Amino acid sequence: KMSVLVVGGAGVLGRSVLRSFTPSIPKVASTISVDLDYCDESNQSIIIDQQDTNTNTILNTASKVADVLKTGGIESVDTIICTAGSWAGGNVDTVEGLDAIESMWQANVQSAVLTAHLATKFLNPNGGLLVFTGADGALMKPTPFMMGYGLAKTATHHLALSLASKNGDSGLSLNTSIITLLPKVIDTPNNRKYMSEFEPFDEWAKPNDIAKQIKYWNDNKNNDRPESGSFISLNTIKGKTTFDVFGHPLK
Repeated sequence: KMSVLVVGGAGVLGRSVLRSFTPSIPKVASTISVDLDYCDESNQSIIIDQQDTNTNTILNTASKVADVLKTGGIESVDTIICTAGSWAGGNVDTVEGLDAIESMWQANVQSAVLTAHLATKFLNPNGGLLVFTGADGALMKPTPFMMGYGLAKTATHHLALSLASKNGDSGLSLNTSIITLLPKVIDTPNNRKYMSEFEPFDEWAKPNDIAKQIKYWNDNKNNDRPESGSFISLNTIKGKTTFDVFGHPLK
C-alpha cells in the first residue's frame, strides 16, 4: 500500500495535496502531515516541536516520523512533498528587510532541508518521488524588492539540484525522482489579500490543480514523470494551468 508525507500539510497547498490522495483510500496506507500546526486532512498529523537548534528540530521530527511509520507497519514512504513556505518583501537597507531574510530562511530553506532529510531516511529507494516548491520569480532572476525570499528560494533550487546529482553523494537513491515546481503565484486566500495587484486571479495556479499533478506523478512512476532534477514551470491562462519542463541553466 502507498504512503504519502507532506511537509507543510496544514497549509492551503499541503491540505490540497493530502485531499488529492484521499479517494485512493484504502489503497493509501497512510497520509502524513508534518507541520507546526495540526492537520485534519491526514491520517497522521505530526507536530514539529521547535528545538534549541534547527538540527535538533529536524532530528526530533525524523524520530516522530519513524515512530509513526513503525506503528503503521510502513517500511518506506512513496512520495514526500514540501509545500511549506512563506513570502515577505524587503531589502537589506531596513531592519524589516533584514528580519525578512531570517524569517524567509527559516520558513522556506529549513522546511526544504527537513524534507530532504526525511527523504534520505524514509523515501522509497525504488522510484520514490520527492517534490519541492520553488519559485519562478527567483530562478536566475534578481529579486531586489524581496531579497529574503529570493535568497531562500534560490537555496531551495540549489538543494534540489544537488539531491538530483548523479554522482550518488546526495544521500538519496539514484532511483529517486526529484521535481521542483516553479509557480508564479498560487491562488491562496493570503495571496489574494496581499498580492491582488500583481496579476488577474485566473492567471494564478490553483492549489487543487497542483495537487492533482503531484498525484498523477505519484501514480505514474514508470512513465510520464519528468526526468529527475527537472524544474517545472507552472503557466496559468484563463484558469488552466500547464506543467511545462523548464530545465535549469545550471543543470
